[in-house]
Amino acid sequence: MSSSEILRPTTEAAAKAALAQAGPVVVHFGAAWCGPSSQMEAVVHTVPAENVTHVRVEAEDVPGLSLAHNVVSVPTFVVFLAGKEVARLEGANAPALVRIINEANAMSATSGAGSAAPAGGAGSAAPAGGAASSEEAAKAAAKEKKKLERRMQGIIDSAPVVLFMKGEPSAPQCGFSRKAIGLLQSVDVGGAPVDFASFDILSDPAVRQGLKTYSNWPTFPQLYISGKLVGGLDIMAELAEDDELAPMIAAAYAKRDALNARLAELIASHPVMVFIKGTPDEPRCGFSRKMVTLLNSTGITYGSFDILSDDDVRQGLKTYSNWPTFPQLYAHGKLIGGNDIAHELAEDGELEAALAPPS
Repeated sequence: MSSSEILRPTTEAAAKAALAQAGPVVVHFGAAWCGPSSQMEAVVHTVPAENVTHVRVEAEDVPGLSLAHNVVSVPTFVVFLAGKEVARLEGANAPALVRIINEANAMSATSGAGSAAPAGGAGSAAPAGGAASSEEAAKAAAKEKKKLERRMQGIIDSAPVVLFMKGEPSAPQCGFSRKAIGLLQSVDVGGAPVDFASFDILSDPAVRQGLKTYSNWPTFPQLYISGKLVGGLDIMAELAEDDELAPMIAAAYAKRDALNARLAELIASHPVMVFIKGTPDEPRCGFSRKMVTLLNSTGITYGSFDILSDDDVRQGLKTYSNWPTFPQLYAHGKLIGGNDIAHELAEDGELEAALAPPS
């Protein structure tokens, strides 16, 4: 088919039938409101590809197909051969689009779907290496995975309501995110609009890909309330329609407020208060041990709280004080800092003054 002839199915059934053809099919998941989609369609018209069937679908009009093929942004181009995906391109990248169209044009209807590697070299062979190097690589990968998971959970726990989306609330970059923002902004909680946090997944590919696996949810936007996944746009809409979304959000903020009140009480329970892993008699990490040793050297009486004994306090305090690590040292209700800052103050002869009652 000439590149100037583009099939434009408008239903899920027609779109599925179009991509299931025996020969190579390049499907453009786009949106009428998306400028880059229009720009990339213009590129399609410039590439001669007699063996390729070109299909353009509005991603938001065929949500089932978009979900089935993990389409999370527009424009996305997916190449199918005999109904199976063999390559994909996300975003407006004209040279890469020309390349995958040319590669698709070179395929035959009888080619094995595995004969073409997805764009980006995902099908290339891994370099040869010994068992030791493979084991080291696996350990390094596992370490990076845990690091990313901690970071993602930190973002999820950063506010009672968190939306992972494409773009910012003031400038969403896809229709699904735009609808999610509109939905949240329409929710009334106690006569006030919802105060929610957001994270732009387009700004961080690691979070964008990692969150799909971490939460076992393949698409965006993703809504989290009280640190737990609620779901995507469809679930948000269903909850709002059933008048269940506002109570969930209200409960999350009530829980946050109760936790903050408890944290304030803990911080104020002693003039000098330290949050550590373990106890002063049995610190559970090197940093906590150093902090305890330092405080003991001053002769100042202080209180402590074992964050390992209460995960709500451990996670909540990071947000409450905007300080992501432990130990945390407080004096008269104010955060002094962590281990490094406490030791710097001690080295400069300023620690005891920082811990003294305000004059």
